[in-house]
Amino acid sequence: MLAAWSANIKAHVERHWSPAATHDAPCEVVVEQDGRGQVLSVEVRRCAAQPAWQDSLRNAVRKASPLPPPPDSTLAERRLVIVFHPNAEERR
Repeated sequence: MLAAWSANIKAHVERHWSPAATHDAPCEVVVEQDGRGQVLSVEVRRCAAQPAWQDSLRNAVRKASPLPPPPDSTLAERRLVIVFHPNAEERR
């Protein structure tokens, strides 16, 4: 269930994202959210992408707020770590 929730969040964010450039390596995003899925903070880390690409990802996460709720409330996490892949074929 946790993997399905993570995939749902990634898909939700990607609907709000137009990457600023292409990039070859995945990037990790740490998201802090409240109990209703409102994004409180976004940190891009472990990412070698250009700053513009990182900014576009950060902005997409903010625009996607509130994030989808977990299918089971026991899975709810305040801090999420999500890996985004820059190539469209990897993101699908």
